Amino acid sequence: MKELPIIRSFIKFAWRHFGLRTRYLQWKGQKLVNEWEYLVDNAPDRADADRRVLIIPSDPVLISRSTGDQAMIDAIKAEWTRRMPDAKVYVATVGGDADLAAGKLGLEPLPILQDGSTITDSYTASLAIRPDVVILMGADGVDGSYDPSFSVRNLALVDLLSRSGAEAYITGFSVSRDFHPLVTTVFDRIDENVAVNLRDPVSFARFTDASDCSAREVADVAFLLKPQENRSVGRLNKWIDEQRSLGRTVLGLNFHPLLLELDHRSALTDLIEAMAEVVEGLLKTGDIAILLIDHDERGSSSDALCLRPLYEMLTSRFSQRLLYPEGRLSAPEIKALSSQLDGVISGRMHLMIASIGAATPTFGIDYKDKMEGLLQLCELDCDNLASAETVLADPNDFRERIMAWIADLEAQRSKVVAALPSIRKSALKNFAPLK
Repeated sequence: MKELPIIRSFIKFAWRHFGLRTRYLQWKGQKLVNEWEYLVDNAPDRADADRRVLIIPSDPVLISRSTGDQAMIDAIKAEWTRRMPDAKVYVATVGGDADLAAGKLGLEPLPILQDGSTITDSYTASLAIRPDVVILMGADGVDGSYDPSFSVRNLALVDLLSRSGAEAYITGFSVSRDFHPLVTTVFDRIDENVAVNLRDPVSFARFTDASDCSAREVADVAFLLKPQENRSVGRLNKWIDEQRSLGRTVLGLNFHPLLLELDHRSALTDLIEAMAEVVEGLLKTGDIAILLIDHDERGSSSDALCLRPLYEMLTSRFSQRLLYPEGRLSAPEIKALSSQLDGVISGRMHLMIASIGAATPTFGIDYKDKMEGLLQLCELDCDNLASAETVLADPNDFRERIMAWIADLEAQRSKVVAALPSIRKSALKNFAPLK
């Protein structure tokens, strides 16, 4: 039995590094494309609609364990409840615990995305609720760079529901350099009534270069999220006020395992140590305090896998100026908290969005090359962007870049404030009717 862990480790290594995962997802994605192409020619008409909105989430398993997903769901729900006060809002799930999570968000679960279910299964079950509106949450789950089969299935479902008469939207999403050809196959034939939205100018340019599909540039729907002040946020605001009363600049910090590509994930310990070196250098100045912000708690990509060990390395020496809050904050709470910070260093796209939406400057640690487009959209300085690779290569250089950014925070905040009205207007375009 002692050999079992070794065998499992070898299988996991081979799956990641010998191309087995890539080949399997390609095969699975192609099978789904073939099924969708058959259904396109045989899509039934929907029965009379019944004031129902269906959200297809970025993660039908965990629903809102990512704070970014929660921000998008909350913003979508609020907008469509405003438009259709009597509508019932559903979210597609895999069933089980996902249904419970949906209920906690005030949504009706629709378990149609179980592992092994076909597009036909999901489509038929969707038609049964007679949706007026179907919304595929965009973000970074549409371009196929993580899993082309997942992207194909979701795109196929929104396409087929549109062909059957539902009003259909894909909220603003990113396109990385790894835009998968199976996904472009679907976009090239997607129903012309689907509103396809790209969430930044870089993604829009990549999309239009790769596909003939009609699309428009918008801001991420999470910019519409309303902040929420409460007792939990108030306690943290008190700590921030205390730090600021001592003349300190108060920063938020987030980083996580996904900053490293899957085949480089073995360097995670090195990244944590490099970031600890950076944070130590910042705290040694004496006039900086740092709040560690959890934004995602999904298994092996959880922020705590990076933030907890960093905190444990440094808290004994900097306990008065380094805080890692107990308990997870919701998306509206994080947006409220971000408004009180002087700046946020973020490895999460939606933490950057929450911060910018709260008029707080951000410095991004990029992954899947998607943050540059966000900064361009907001007319912010793209020099305020790094990567895990640059942090690993030279932590001191990264710290010096952060110090230069801190020195410019007042000017950065003015830029963010000036950009916000147009950003919010652009976010509303996610649900503007096609012309």
